[in-house]
Amino acid sequence: QMEINVSHYTAKAIASAMHTDELVKSDSTVIRIDYKDSGLGSNSCGPALLEKYRLSEKDINFAFYMR
Repeated sequence: QMEINVSHYTAKAIASAMHTDELVKSDSTVIRIDYKDSGLGSNSCGPALLEKYRLSEKDINFAFYMR
């Protein structure tokens, strides 16, 4: 599934803040578009991620237009 997020905070600002009151609102609008999320799982504590949940596409093309 594609995910679209619109925010006044960058991903870096969100990741570095320990508490929400530490977030500084950006003057810009930040748009993040994620084509897909990979499934969870790893060999470190269990079986490998099943093939059907892996992201295997090498090239992904899409267009995004705003008016």
